[in-house]
This record gives sequence, C-alpha cells and structure tokens, in this order.
Amino acid sequence: MEGSGILSRLTFHWIQPIIRRGGQQTITDENLNELSPEDRCAVVAGRLQTLWEAEVRGCPDNPRLWRVLLLLNRFHLIQTAIIGMVESISKISQAGYLYAMGLSFAVLLQAFMHHIFYFGLARTILNTRVGLSALIFSKSLRLPAASSLATGTVVNLISNDLMPFEVLSSFIHSFWLGPFEIALAFYFLWSSLRFSLFVGLGIFALMIPMQLWFAHNFSRIREFVVKARDQRVRLLSDTFSGMSLVKLSAWERILGERILSLRRLELGFLKRAARFKSVNEGIFFSSGSLVCAATFITLHFINTSFHSSQVFTTMTLFNHIRLTMACFVPKFLESLAEAKVSSRRIVDFLMLSELHALESPSKPTPSPLPNSDCDSDENNSVLKDLTLTLGSDELCAVIGPVGSGKSSFCMSLMGELAKTAPLTSSRQPRISYSAQVPWIMAGSVRENIIFYSGYEPIRYQRVIECCALGRDLALMEEGDATLVGEKGTNLSGGQRARISLARAVYHDADLYVLDDPLSAVDSQVGRHLFERAIRGLLRDKPVVLVTHQLQFISQCDSVLILDEGRVFTHGAVDTVTALLLNHLDQYGVLETPPASSVSVTPPIGTLAPNPAALPLPVDSKTMWATPGEHTLVVPKIPNPEKAMPSVDTPSSLTKKASPAEKNSTADPQSPDVARLGDREQSEEGVTPLSTYYQFMRFGAPVLALIALVVLMLLGQVSLLFTDYYLSRWSMMPPEEQSKHSHVTLYAGLAILTLTIAISRSMSFLLLTLRASDRAFRHMLDAVLSSPMHFFNVNPQGRILNRFTKDQSSVDEQLPLNFYDATQACLMVVGAIVVICLANPWIIISVPVILFGFGLLRRSYMAANRVIKRIESASRSPVYSILSETLDGLGTIRTFRAGPSFMGRFAEALDQNARAFFIFMGCSRWLGFRLDFMSALFVTLSSMVTVASRANSDPGMVGLGLCYIIQLLGLLQWMVRQTTEVEILFVAVERMMAYVRLPSEPTPANPLDPPPQWPQEGCIEFRGMNLTYPGTSRAVLQNVNLQTRQGEKIGVVGRTGAGKSSLLTALFRLTEAHPAGSIIIDGVDISRLPLSELRQCLTIIPQEAFLFHGTLRFNLDPFDQYTDAQLWDALEACELKTSIEKLPERLESPVSENGKNFSVGERQLFSLSRAVLKNARVIIMDEATANVDLHTDKLIQKTIQTQFAHATVLTIAHRLHTVIGESDRILVLDRGEVKEFDEPWVLLQKSGGWLSNLVARTGPETELELRAAASAKWQRDLPRP
Repeated sequence: MEGSGILSRLTFHWIQPIIRRGGQQTITDENLNELSPEDRCAVVAGRLQTLWEAEVRGCPDNPRLWRVLLLLNRFHLIQTAIIGMVESISKISQAGYLYAMGLSFAVLLQAFMHHIFYFGLARTILNTRVGLSALIFSKSLRLPAASSLATGTVVNLISNDLMPFEVLSSFIHSFWLGPFEIALAFYFLWSSLRFSLFVGLGIFALMIPMQLWFAHNFSRIREFVVKARDQRVRLLSDTFSGMSLVKLSAWERILGERILSLRRLELGFLKRAARFKSVNEGIFFSSGSLVCAATFITLHFINTSFHSSQVFTTMTLFNHIRLTMACFVPKFLESLAEAKVSSRRIVDFLMLSELHALESPSKPTPSPLPNSDCDSDENNSVLKDLTLTLGSDELCAVIGPVGSGKSSFCMSLMGELAKTAPLTSSRQPRISYSAQVPWIMAGSVRENIIFYSGYEPIRYQRVIECCALGRDLALMEEGDATLVGEKGTNLSGGQRARISLARAVYHDADLYVLDDPLSAVDSQVGRHLFERAIRGLLRDKPVVLVTHQLQFISQCDSVLILDEGRVFTHGAVDTVTALLLNHLDQYGVLETPPASSVSVTPPIGTLAPNPAALPLPVDSKTMWATPGEHTLVVPKIPNPEKAMPSVDTPSSLTKKASPAEKNSTADPQSPDVARLGDREQSEEGVTPLSTYYQFMRFGAPVLALIALVVLMLLGQVSLLFTDYYLSRWSMMPPEEQSKHSHVTLYAGLAILTLTIAISRSMSFLLLTLRASDRAFRHMLDAVLSSPMHFFNVNPQGRILNRFTKDQSSVDEQLPLNFYDATQACLMVVGAIVVICLANPWIIISVPVILFGFGLLRRSYMAANRVIKRIESASRSPVYSILSETLDGLGTIRTFRAGPSFMGRFAEALDQNARAFFIFMGCSRWLGFRLDFMSALFVTLSSMVTVASRANSDPGMVGLGLCYIIQLLGLLQWMVRQTTEVEILFVAVERMMAYVRLPSEPTPANPLDPPPQWPQEGCIEFRGMNLTYPGTSRAVLQNVNLQTRQGEKIGVVGRTGAGKSSLLTALFRLTEAHPAGSIIIDGVDISRLPLSELRQCLTIIPQEAFLFHGTLRFNLDPFDQYTDAQLWDALEACELKTSIEKLPERLESPVSENGKNFSVGERQLFSLSRAVLKNARVIIMDEATANVDLHTDKLIQKTIQTQFAHATVLTIAHRLHTVIGESDRILVLDRGEVKEFDEPWVLLQKSGGWLSNLVARTGPETELELRAAASAKWQRDLPRP
C-alpha cells in the first residue's frame, strides 16, 4: 500500500498483484506486503503502553481501557466518522433519485465511501488487536514466576477476549449513524406520510431499548461464557502439557470427560446467546415488512388512501434504515456488551501485582524477601529470617529435605517471589541461573545455550566440553544446530539438564544459582559436571548449588541447610560436617573434605533479590521507546566486568563422530528432530464440499437438514408475498383500499414473516452450534488418541490454536455468518425473480452480471483462501511464544532476555498482522468491484424499466425498482458473506484435519487380559527392538531378558543408553518389533488394547506433573478410593503431616503443574498414586532424582513394603538408589543389554560395565556402593 497513488488507494488496485498471484497459486507469506511503519507492533504497542500508563497514573483505582483504545485510534475514528456520514447521505439519497443517471451516481459515490469507511475501521481493528496483544504479553513478562496464573488463561485473553473489540470496531459508528439516517428519512417522507411516519420510525426507535435489554443479557452471558472457556482452555493446556503422564496412566478418558463437562457448560451459555441472536436476525429480516405494515395500516385508519409512489419510496428508505437499525446497531450493542466483559478481564490482568526493580543500582535499598504464596501473614511465608553472605569465589551448597524451601531460596535470590522481608544490597549482582526443572525453548541447541548473548567460539566450546555435551552433539545430525522441541521434548532428561547448566555457565555473571543440576545425570556425568564446570570453569565465581548429591558436599566451601524455610545451619564444610554426623538418618553420609577444597575470601555483600535481572523486562519503558519514537528497543547487555577463563578449543570437540558411531548410538527421540521447526501444514485449494457436508451432518441428520432448507425457503416466499401484497393493495381504488380485510391479511402476512424468520434463524444457529460442538468432541477424541510423537513435534501453542481461536470462530462467528450467507442468497434469488417478473427484458442481463460476479469471486477466493490459511497458521507462533515465555519467566528475566522475547513476540504479531491486513484489503478490493458492477446493473435495469413502463404493470414496476435498489447491497452482501463463510470454513477445515489424525495403533485381534492380570508381574523380552517413527536406527536392539515374580530390577547406563526407551516399549508409546517380543505373565502385550495395558501398569515418571484442580483429583482421578485409603497412601510417602496442615486438606487447590508444591513433593504425590494403584508391574523413571537422600531412602522403603509383591523396574542415575535395594541390575549402553545380574555378582567382574560405573563415582562412594551390594547379597543368601 505504501507508495500507491490516490486512485489506487480509492479503488484498492494496490492489492491487485496479490490477487494475480492467487490465480497462479503462488502466494506465500513472503509475498505479502510489509506493514506500514505506523501499523507495526513496536509503534502501536509503544503508543498503547504510554497511553495505558498515563491512564493508570490518572485513575489508579479504576483505569478505563476503552478510553485508552479511543485515544489510540482517535484519528482513524474521526476520519471514518466523516466518511460514514457522507456514505449515509448518498445511501438515503438513492430513494430520491429514481432517475437512472442520478441513481447510478449515488450508487458510485456510496461505493467509494463505503469501502474507504470500512478499510479505515480495519486499521482500527488491526491496531487494537496488535496493541492489546503486545500489552498483555508485556505484562506477562513482569508477573512473578511463582504466580499461579494459568497459561491457558493468558492464551484465552489473546485468542478470545480480543474478538469482541474487533467486532465492536466494525460497528462503532452505527450508534449515531442510525439516528442520523432516521432523521434523513424523516426529511424525505414527512410530506407524503405525515403522522403515520411517526409510527414506522417509532418502531425503529423502539428497537434501541429492546437492543439495550438484549445487550444486558449478552453481557451476562458473555461473563459466563468466558469463565467456562477459561476453565476449558486451562484444562486443555494442562492436559497437553502433561500428555506424557496422561498417556502412561491411561487418563485420556477421565480428562476428556472433564474437558467435555466444561464444554457443555460453555455450550449452554452459547445456546442462550444464540437464541437472542436468532430473535435479532428474525427482526432484521422482517423489520422492513413490519415497519411498512405499521406505517400504512396507520395511514389506512386515519382515512387516508395511499398510492404506489408512496409505498415504493417508503419501502426503499425503510430497507436502508433497516440495515443500520436492525442489523448494525444490534451488532454494535451486542459487541459492546461483550467487549465490556473482556475489558474488565483484561484490566484485571493488567492490574495484577508485578515485580519491581530497585530504584537505584548504586545505593543500598531495602527489599522484601519473597514469599511464594503472596500472603502477608508471616506464618505462611515459605522463607523466614534467611540471610546469606558469599565470598567472591565461594561455592555454597544448599541442602535440605523435600519442601524445605531450597528452590524458593533460589527464586528469592532472583527476586522472583511475590513478597519478602527487608534485606539490603550494596550493588546489583548479575545472576546466572539453572532451574531445577530445566527450561528449554524451541530452537537450536546453540540458541538455547547462548540465549541472546554474543557468540564467543572459544568460550562456547569450553562450555560444551565442561557440560559433557560433546558426545551428544557429535551424534546429532545437525550438531549444535539441531532443533529441539518446545520444552525440549526430543531430548532426554539428562540432556535438558546439561543444556540448562551450559546456558548458566556460558553467561558471565556475579553470582551463579544452580538449582539441583546434577540429579538428572548419571554419577559419571555428574562428577564431570561438578569438577569441570562448577569447580572448574566457575572456580573464580560465587556459586549457590542446590543439590541432593551429597558426595560433592566435601568439595564445597560452605553448606547451607534449610528446614521448613529456615536456616538449620550454615558454615564451612568441616564445621557443618560434625553437626550432620549426628543426623545421618536425615541428611546422609558426607565425604571427608580435602584440605585444599575450602577457600575463605572476603564477602562481597549480603545478597538480596536479583535486581539486575528485573529492570529490563519489568520497566515497560525499556521495552518501548519514548512517546516520540514508538519503536521497539532491545537494550544491549553491558560488557562483563570479569571475563571467563581463556582456554583453547578442545581438540575432542572438533572431531566428528564416525557414521558407525552415529548409527550405533541410541538417541531416544531423534526421529522428532527432523520434523521440529517445520511450519504448520495448511490445506491447499478450495475447501472441499465434503467438509461442508460433514460439518452439517455433525449438526443434524439429512431429513432435518432438508426440513431446515424448506423452512428457509418458506421465510423468503413469505417476505416476497408480503411485499407483493402491499404493492397490489396500493394499486387498488380508494374504496377497495378502505376494506379492513386487507389490513387483516397484510398484518397477518407480516406477523407470519416474523414468526418464520425467528423460527428458521433459531433452528439454523442451534444446528450449527451443535455441529461445532460435535466437531470439538471428535477433534478432542482424535487428539487425545494421537501417538506421543504428535505432541513431541507440535508446539503446544499450535495445538491450542485449534481449540481456542479456531473453535471460537466456529462457535461464535460461523453460525451467524453462515445463516446470513444463506439468507442473502435466498434474498438475491427472490429479488431477481421480482425484478424479472416486473420487466422480463432484464433477464437478459442477469446471466452477464452473475458471470461477472462469479469471475470476481473466483479471483478473490483463490487469493483470500490462501491468505486466511496463512493468517490462521501465523497465529500459532503467537500462542507458542506466549506459552513458552510463561513457562520460563524466571530464566528469561534472570538472563535479561525479556526484550528479546518481546521482540520475538512482536515479530510474530507483525507476521500475523501482515496477513490480516492483506486479508482485509482483498475484501475491500472485491467489494469495490462488486459495487461498481452493481451500479452498472442498477443503471441498466432502471433505464429498461423506465423505458418500458408504458407496457408494464405500475405496481410491479415500482416493486421492481424497489428491489433493484435493494439488490445493489444484496448482491455484494451475498458475495461477501459467502466468501466469509468459505474463509471461516478454513477454521472448520483445520479442526477436521485434527479429527482425521491417526490414532495410536490398535491390535487387529485384540485380546482381553485375564482377570486381575498381571498377578505375578513376570516380564519377558524376546529379541525386542525399538525404532522410533521416521528413522531406521533402532534405539533398543535385540533385548533378551526375563524378570521373576516380585523382583526389583535396577536399570542403569549413561545418558542416552536407552533406559527410558525401555518404558516407552513397555507402555507401547512406540510399538516394539517384532510383534510378541514383550510378554507379561504369559500375555503378549501387543495384542492388548492400550487402555487395558496402561491401566494395569504403573509409572512414577522422571518429571512429576500435577493437574490444576484439587489434591484429591490428582491422587484419585477416577474417584476409586476412600479417604482412609488416600490418607494411608500419603502417610506411606511421608506426606500426611504436611497435607494435614493445609486448611482444605485433600480438597486443597493445586495450581498449574503443581507450582504451589516443590518438585520433590510433586514426585512424592506420584509415588502416592502408585501406592494407591497397587499394580504388579511398576516402572520408576528417575523418580528419586529431585529428592534428598533421606527421602530417597523412604521411597526405597516404600517400595520394599508397599510393593513387596510387585515387579519394580527402577531407572536411576543415582547408583545409591539401586545398588543396595535391587535384586538384579540391568546395564544398558547404546540400546544393548551389556549386563544383567545381581549387583554383587556384577561388581566382582573386573572391568565390568557396572564396576566401571561404580568406580567413576569416586573412591569413597565406590566403597559405600560395594558395601551396600555386599549387604544386599548377604541378606538374600538362603538361611540354613
């Protein structure tokens, strides 16, 4: 559009190259025009941010979002108001110009004004959508990471709550244009109708209070709809985030039922709204007849005859007013009511408490110590009376039992908790952070490590070596350019942990906060990370290391022990060791510290919440420029004060892995990598008729659809006959006109038209809503039944896009637009029939005009269909970035990456806005050309009608002229609505694509398992191989082994050895081959239905996941157990005491992913679920990785007591976990079984695989492990 001339802008010729490309089917997102500078996200968001901040300063208690939006769009609104007034004058004037040339001129003037008017409003819609989306995202970056706000709620704000503002912008001028048009009509008609005109116009005026009442109801319904939708989207987001647990636990049905129950609640409110809308549609359709009936019946009763010229002029004017008063004004009031609800929700979100930076970086400033539950009562604080002083190169280990506040302490150092007690800081330290649950963004491995800082090859290669990533990168086809999925779905737990640690180590900082980075890796890798990264690369830096790996404590400089949020003790290792020796049962055994390992240096000051990570994202002015500039600013990170150690690039990293090594190494999720980063696939070409038919069949059977078509036809016939009868009545002599029978019949016809109109609109809207609901149900069922691979390669935002924006479009926009399109088609056919009956010569021009309309529509749809698909697909990155950002707020802020993520989000918004802008431009391109052709048709038709009036029925001539003028808008409305429906059916098409998703494989001849299967838990692998979809490399190869009844098996091996792939095969997340290679209690599991198999097995996963809801639901989703059983399970897992302290006990709320519980506590809840289930086959996948040794021992004790008769496969990196408690140890390497025997037997093999793993833990730990294996051997010896 930029650089186009005035004529090109007036006629929308600037969009012609896009239309031409559409005909050639060569449109891609690269072909779309760039946004003008004033429409870019950075500019719009900067202006809106400034206006919002001014509004909050002026009205801090009750800021008004509508005032801000009016100020943002004031120039567009003033411009379109002037254009709208000129358009209304030209439209109303058509009734006065029944001379052919005057009528054509009025039509052309209206065409110019109409499309400039609506394109100006499209700019308002664009600015509102982009500005509010950016404002919401900017606010999200300033929320506390510990906030309980659900991701689905924020996604819903952007996907659904902005929609009413878009509709409102389209009709914002209707509230004053309606009365203005009534005044113009009064001027034209007063001389001929006199006082009866008050009756007709009075009916239009009475529509306003009626619509206000409707608007009040719409507002109330909207509140209920958005609340129900919030809950549905939040549960969907939760379900997709925890899909691995859902699949492994066979919870698809129960969670699907919960989602559908929320959907039923939402649908009930949508149906209530649809009934009100159907009344509006019925009134709009029949209002012309009703107003004419009231006017002329009144004229009849005041003893005044009327003639055809009065009738047809009045009908024409009333039809114009009807469009505004019975269609646009109701839509304005409806969208205004819904926008008020959305506005309150957005304002409530924007006014949430947020993190604030310290005012001055150079002066000591009191700052509160965070409280994760945001309660002012000190008794509820997570941390109390905690102070820490670190030396400039001190390594401080933080230990304590589960739930003691270790992660909260880390969050407090970064200022991420909501409320604190006063501490001071002499300066603002830069902090580097590795989270306990590693946060990985969608991108390459290198992008995750560098994380928006400069790339320094030497430092980068050193970090790769120190974090033991060299072997992993060598085995990846693209090396460090390999794409990783959202949340690192295609990486193992150990790989995610090491990439997170590498990110922290790569960045130069004043303080390093490492929250349990060693738990997810095996002992050998853990020692490498500790010695080469934590004690090597960071040797000259202060480090806070939270860990449960107590074998490393002796090499730390100091130890901080937390218990229930308080400092149990803090001091040098040798001092604290003596105290700990008295509490070995709780904290485990420490190695004796070497004398050289402790270094005491002068303190750098007392640490307070990290202000360095906060100012950039927290202060909105750093994201957007000053009011005069309005451009996105990405601040430059200051140069490091202290450089990282300079080292040479290790030669081992420059060597590529051999092809044989690559092919022989198990890479559990490698098939997904090739597909990660792919753009969302869109359908091509015309939406097939089968999509329309399938959608409507979702709504009703064929006979019901036929009945609806008949009802639609009856409504149109009734309307035409009512107008025809009025024309005949007006041609009667005065004495015949005066008969009351005509009044009765005409009034009856008008009422019948209204009745049929409301009936058919209600039937149509409810039918399409039912179709939408059934499409949702089928889509949900298909997605929940999809294999895990689908969730690994598709970002959560992409999936949520179908269930949020697409579903809302089909729920709220499609039914009304589909009905309007059907109604417009019938009205056009009816108008053409009347015009041709009035003057048969016009029939000759009808095929020509329809052919021209068809060509325009075809060209338009070829382009706009593709553009709409691009626009729909470009929304997915917006939701994905938002979801990803909310998950990693703490990490993003700590590394000062907030502006970079704001830039990514702004870029995604601009990509979406480009498609939307071109989409609206194409609509105006089509509309202007349709209006131009309509003007030619009107000119031709009116000339032919006037020329042949001597040989025609005057009543039919007048009715024909009336319908000619009416046809002017109807033809365009029909084409635009049919194209809009086809565009909206892109959303249906996208939903149907998910309906057709392939489900997890089902056996050809399913086998019902025996009752109480499995009873013994004997597992047998017979030459089992496992290959992930899309790759030929087997991640498990020729696995042959057999377990005994109730046996406890420890599964060990280096990261990537294939340990987790073993449970993938057992739970059939991916099908093992050959069929029949896994047998449990004599049953081939490949022949069992998946739900039956997974319900009979139990998994305690590596990353525990809790769903939003209550503790009871998370423990017992199927409501199978009594309260006593629940409490017994909690007691067995050492959780009963802490849960009893909660006010609501078992009904205590659980926030999204259990954020209000520690990672260790979440793991214990997973164990409680397993205790309740009491299955005979249990798989523990690194279940003790995030708990202290005391809790680890408790879990092992629980396994020995609660699962005494169950077969337990324990995948572990901690050799302590399995050596002393497992009956046999399975050692895997590169997908092959290397050893499988009792621990003590394996440890007798010099150079054996297990012996080597044990030896790499260090001499002291090796002695402990061998002693534990020996003790186990002695216990298991048969007694004489």
